[in-house]
Amino acid sequence: MSLVVQKSLIILVWILVVANLFLPTPGWLDQTLIVVGIFLLVAHLLECLMFRRKIRAHHKPAIIGFLLVMVFGVIHLNTIPDYSS
Repeated sequence: MSLVVQKSLIILVWILVVANLFLPTPGWLDQTLIVVGIFLLVAHLLECLMFRRKIRAHHKPAIIGFLLVMVFGVIHLNTIPDYSS
């Protein structure tokens, strides 16, 4: 699967999660989207903490790198070249 398709799917998931906060869906989908949103938020926060050196080494300003990781997670981290300590 191409990088563009992967990022597009992630954007779609985030749009659904955020839209669900303002326009809750009926039934089981409401709770599912809340759980997915919390999971993504926690997972991407952990990725930011674990890979902060790699993000800071590649992105100037670093906040852009952290925002990209918060949105795309490991998909963005895989596009960052490795750094030497």
